[in-house]
Amino acid sequence: MSGLEAFDALHAVTGALPFRSACEINPIDACDLGKLTPQMLISRGFAEKYAEEVSSAMFISGDISVLGPCLGLRLSTRRWAQRLMPAYVNA
Repeated sequence: MSGLEAFDALHAVTGALPFRSACEINPIDACDLGKLTPQMLISRGFAEKYAEEVSSAMFISGDISVLGPCLGLRLSTRRWAQRLMPAYVNA
């Protein structure tokens, strides 16, 4: 899955969650989110400064928790978490 597909799936799955909700992401989806470039994030409404910070942090450290505050979520990875794409397709 591309970075944008993963981002769109995450947004679709978590869009109705309350602010600062915890959300566990499958490590495979976290890797896909790590493919997001600053340009991709900007295309989804991120300010340039945050897009660059988030993209580089996810790419360098693989830490998706930096993306969470931008979406109003507390993101973490969990090995057995449901994959985003099947949930997105079935939504």
